[in-house]
Amino acid sequence: MDEGFRWGSALGFGTALFLVGAVFYLGIGLVTPFALGSSLAGSQVIISRRADSILFSGEPSEVLAEPRIANLHRIEVLMIAGGLVILGICQIAVTWFGLRDGNWWAWWTLVIGELAVLPYWFLATAPYRSAGISLRISDLPPYWWLPAMLLVPAAVLSAIGLLD
Repeated sequence: MDEGFRWGSALGFGTALFLVGAVFYLGIGLVTPFALGSSLAGSQVIISRRADSILFSGEPSEVLAEPRIANLHRIEVLMIAGGLVILGICQIAVTWFGLRDGNWWAWWTLVIGELAVLPYWFLATAPYRSAGISLRISDLPPYWWLPAMLLVPAAVLSAIGLLD
């Protein structure tokens, strides 16, 4: 690590923001298997209770009452959780060992990685838009919007820090 790294610098703040997003991904992924067994499990199918109730013409808990659908949902949620764990670990590693050391490759990896998911979110929300359902930020899962909100300040601060 460059001896000049300081957490209070632009690079330090940018690094911290990237780490917050990565730890959030990791945390959501790690907590998900335990949350599936809780009362929260039937409250959301894909996006939100409100949006899913409209799209699926019934409360998520009613849709998940069908054992085959519930099993499919559980498998898919666990696969997503595993992906979030991998993503969180990789982002922590790239941020800690690459960006913190002042490497542009790490900055590009983090920024492109975060931006690459946006088209998939757009595709995932297509059935809702086709059904005329207007999605609000409160409808979107927090693992979609929190890291996205952190991306711009993290990228800008980190880039400023890397240019110093």
